[in-house]
Amino acid sequence: MRKDYLTRLLAGRIAWNTLKVRDCRHVSRPDQIFEEVQNHLKEATAGTNIQSVMTVFRPKGPKEAFGIKFWSSQLVRYAGYKDPENEGKVLGDPANAHLTEYLLSHNYWTPPKVRSAFDVLPLVLKVPHQKKPYVYELPREYIYEVCLAHPSRPEITNLGYRWTTVPAIADFNLTVGS
Repeated sequence: MRKDYLTRLLAGRIAWNTLKVRDCRHVSRPDQIFEEVQNHLKEATAGTNIQSVMTVFRPKGPKEAFGIKFWSSQLVRYAGYKDPENEGKVLGDPANAHLTEYLLSHNYWTPPKVRSAFDVLPLVLKVPHQKKPYVYELPREYIYEVCLAHPSRPEITNLGYRWTTVPAIADFNLTVGS
């Protein structure tokens, strides 16, 4: 077994007894799904008391190639802007450079006038039988971040790095009973 898999497995076991499962299988309209995503983030952060929360949306239908699908790996992700002058250089999160480029090229998202390494991408939702995706901006009140710091290395703190407090996984498919 790989070490990273074991670490995730062991870390996850601590939270199973406190996991709150939100059954949203009845929710099908994109605007309702987005509302439930906001409710998920509100419950998961619980102010400053992080909670283990899982929201379950409806399963894939029998004649669907896919069910409800979020394009981001997590609900809160930072943009990654490719630098056309310097190939390979990205401002922000390189893992999201392709998604950022796609959203910009299709006019699905307008980034801030002054781009930064911590511009939050919109939540992109694709639903079956709809050609275009639905794009939603998360209100700031649902985006919780922490500044990354080191107790004895101020130069790390001075970099100004930050990250989201709730790593809410968005591209997870749950299979039960098969």
